[in-house]
Amino acid sequence: PSATIIISLFNFDKMLTTLVLIFLLTAAENANAVTNIQGCTALIEETEFENGFREMNLACQVDSGLTFSVSGQGLDEQWILENIENGYLVSGESVLSFPPDAFIENGSGRIEIPSNGLPWIHNQEEQERKRRNLAVVTGEKKVLVVRIVAIDAETSIDAAELSDSIFGTKNDSVNMKSQFKACSYNKLNIIPATGDDIQDGVITVSIDEKVSGTGQGVIRFAAETALKNKYGPSWYSLFDHFMYCLPPGTNGNWIAHGLFNSKVTTYNDKWCTYVSSQMHELGHNFNLGHSGENNAYDDETGLMGFSYSHDDSPKMCFNAAKSWQLGWYNNRSRELNKTGPKHYQGSLVGIASENPEIDGPPMLIKLNQLSSSIDYYINFNRAVGFNSETQEGANQVLIVKAGAEGVGSSTSTLLAKLSKGGSYTIPNFDATGKDMIVQVDKIQLNKNLADVTICLGTCDFNPTQSPTE
Repeated sequence: PSATIIISLFNFDKMLTTLVLIFLLTAAENANAVTNIQGCTALIEETEFENGFREMNLACQVDSGLTFSVSGQGLDEQWILENIENGYLVSGESVLSFPPDAFIENGSGRIEIPSNGLPWIHNQEEQERKRRNLAVVTGEKKVLVVRIVAIDAETSIDAAELSDSIFGTKNDSVNMKSQFKACSYNKLNIIPATGDDIQDGVITVSIDEKVSGTGQGVIRFAAETALKNKYGPSWYSLFDHFMYCLPPGTNGNWIAHGLFNSKVTTYNDKWCTYVSSQMHELGHNFNLGHSGENNAYDDETGLMGFSYSHDDSPKMCFNAAKSWQLGWYNNRSRELNKTGPKHYQGSLVGIASENPEIDGPPMLIKLNQLSSSIDYYINFNRAVGFNSETQEGANQVLIVKAGAEGVGSSTSTLLAKLSKGGSYTIPNFDATGKDMIVQVDKIQLNKNLADVTICLGTCDFNPTQSPTE
């Protein structure tokens, strides 16, 4: 088996052209083959474990659509995070090339860098200056669910139950499709994939691998290869998302795995049926980072914190920072900053309380620091309807901070959960020498409203004008 290396020029937006080295996998289906690597698209992958631990790694997608994990002595999470934070490593955009001794051992689903070398990151200038969220989180998303039969095990849930738990094709009233539809107010529509041997969005594939003691990446890679062999070179472009439901018995106590700004999520058997896990991992596909409080996962006000081993619960959506990034409530979002409107006095309404396309009080407020990419986001976490089972901060005003200007992937941090009379101070907001103060004046559950006062420095509302500016 051999590999072909081609050099291509791609026209990017704003008339910028980037020289991209593309590794084209032309053969190498033999599990013993070793192929040198020249370049592929970088992807950030995160794996969630039962104990709440999470692990971040680097992956690489070649032109055929197959995805490989990347490992090496010098490649660790600190390197990944540093390059994400400085804007050089953009999942789904950046292109990686490797030291001469790097290789793919085909069948392993892994790129190895034997030396202490590191991958080189190639970007166009705009990508180096500013991270962007390329994931479009509206419209129809065609999802293929992949059930797997291996040599020694198969996914314990049958195709009909998988379809029902993800798309609600039978009697499952709370599922990924229904909850995304509710949270987005019909802006995002998850639809079952169709095609040869696909039944209600689910296909069953057979692989020549043993599951017991094998890493989840190896099993997923074998399933990807089976899809490529079945549907041909264009297999990856046929669907918007791939959900791989792995048989039980793989190595480790992992529960789910997602690729940022990509199409691929992977689940440990029954976790493929749990609505919070489904939405959390697809959230990574939509380029959403994690939501934390004391650690990276423990903001339980929304779905980018912990996942829960329940089929139909909890019914909730996303915190204020993630909601701002998703853009579903733009008509009811407001921004305060040091040069524009500096104050707000009025009501906040919960996202599940009324349609955001109808004029009314804001659902989200962003406190935008113009001198920094780190900003603050506020919402009223009203526990009603499709957000009725939020696991933390119910019926309180919440404040979170996040980076990336609210448009790119960033871990958010829950800072405050405020009830009536509560307040939170952000000192020296945006290097102004003034504090930004958020105060909750009243909570009216019967109206699904929280009345707040937000001021940079001293509140100086003009009594002859509307107090909301």
